[in-house]
Parts: sequence; structure tokens; C-alpha cells
Amino acid sequence: MSGDGIGTLNVYLSTKSNSSLLLRLTGNQGNYWRRQELPISSVDNFRIMFEGKVGRNTKVHISLDDITFSSGCILSSTFQTDADPR
Repeated sequence: MSGDGIGTLNVYLSTKSNSSLLLRLTGNQGNYWRRQELPISSVDNFRIMFEGKVGRNTKVHISLDDITFSSGCILSSTFQTDADPR
């Protein structure tokens, strides 16, 4: 997230009954990769949603790389996706 007018990156934890904001980064974060760890705890099936919002400058970029989950995070085959995400 580098450049003037970059906008916002939001990361949400979403379950069937709730959605909560885990992280919000707004504006220029510097011209380098930044490591970020987010603790996630849920007894329900969940999904992680990444939302990039355009700022006043459409010529800049938000990049995500090397997204991993711990070995305790097990893929569920029963979670239904929304027909209309955010």
C-alpha cells in the first residue's frame, strides 16, 4: 500500500451469523512489504474476506502476498457462501 490517495484495505472474519473487522489499513503504508499476523478465533465455520477500497488515486495498488493459515485451521466443506458478498 504505497502512494498518495491509496485508499483502504479491510480484512473481515465472517461466519453465518456475524461479520467482524480484523484489520483496517488506510493511506500510504510505505513502499515495502509489511508482515502482518492476525489472531483468528472462532468455534463456528468462518471465512476471511479481503476488501480493497479505492481512494482518490486510481493509479496506486494494494498487494497481498504469502497468506497462510496455521495447521489447526481445517477446511470445512459445509460453509455456504453468500450470494451477495459485501
